[in-house]
Amino acid sequence: MPDNNPVDPNFARIETILSDSTKQRAAEVEKFNAVQEEIKVRLERVEKAKAAQTLSGEPTVRLPLGAITRGLVTGDWSGNEKVRDVGAEAKRDLSVGTASAGGYAVAPIYRPDLIDMLTAKSVLNLAGVTQISGIKGKSFTVPKLTGGSTFAYFAENGAITASDPTFDQVQATPHIGAARLKMSRLLADNSEPAVEQMARNMLTRDGGLFMDSTGLFGTGASSEPTGLINDASVPQAAVNGAVTLDQLHDLVSAVEAANGVVNLATTGFLMHPTDWGRIRKIKGTTNDHYIVNPDPTSAVKRTLFGYPVYLTSQIEGDAGTTTERVILFGDYSQLWHLVWNDFVIEATTTGGDAFANHQLWLKCVFADDWKVAQPNAFKFLYSIF
Repeated sequence: MPDNNPVDPNFARIETILSDSTKQRAAEVEKFNAVQEEIKVRLERVEKAKAAQTLSGEPTVRLPLGAITRGLVTGDWSGNEKVRDVGAEAKRDLSVGTASAGGYAVAPIYRPDLIDMLTAKSVLNLAGVTQISGIKGKSFTVPKLTGGSTFAYFAENGAITASDPTFDQVQATPHIGAARLKMSRLLADNSEPAVEQMARNMLTRDGGLFMDSTGLFGTGASSEPTGLINDASVPQAAVNGAVTLDQLHDLVSAVEAANGVVNLATTGFLMHPTDWGRIRKIKGTTNDHYIVNPDPTSAVKRTLFGYPVYLTSQIEGDAGTTTERVILFGDYSQLWHLVWNDFVIEATTTGGDAFANHQLWLKCVFADDWKVAQPNAFKFLYSIF
């Protein structure tokens, strides 16, 4: 049966369009009102930021209304990032930076590690000194051959001239080295990182550096071993000015001529880093290329005349001056480090007055000696610096 009240399709379509248009306008009005409200809130925050800047003495930031409106409507803050950031930061009435305004509630991020101090490097073991450990007794003696047999031609039925070897000896005795420190038990029990372990590591490291320094510059006085440089039998070259490559060549030649290179793998130079820096800057002539140009791809990064160069800031100046420093060349296997007792770290809470003072005492002790087995395996000079 036909519909007596048909609906015009065009009318329905028009009605739908008008409805959608009304909804869109309502949404735009709602968005506009929201933007207006946000602008109002943001301006209040801006005023707070200005007030805070004024009180703190900081220069105030200009915050134009147009920039705020454009940023809120379009989301584009290009060129107005400071306007955006000030408005955003101003809402933080509570602050991490102010302890009483919330900072107390924010725990610091703490890493239980220690940034260690910069120290010299221990190089004698690296250079290849001879280590003799586990010695017992009040002394250690090694016989040393100083003269061998003599060969000569002789006539038939003639008498062979007798030649007898000659001997000497190297004798070492223990020298006690030690360090001690104290800390409160409260510190030892509650520190993070653990101060006691830090102290143990420090004692071991500093003791190694002290051993290294003694092996080179021990005075032989006041219960101290005699180091290589203060051994009167080790040859020394005189320098009357800044060191030259020729003088360093002469060190090598002197040791080689004395058959002092017993072990090529443990033979090299030892010097202060600043001396090596000056040597690397030596040129043939003004504006010429550098003569010493170590190969960065080599396994040994520092070499001179084919021999490795070891650096340590523990190199000292001449005892009688403050303007000369040692440069040493030699075979370090001929420097002996004799150890009766290696590092021993002892701790007590009852020794001395540690118990009464509620303290922890740490002590690091060792017993050793240094001897030059073959003095002619070395030669050194004092460079002017």
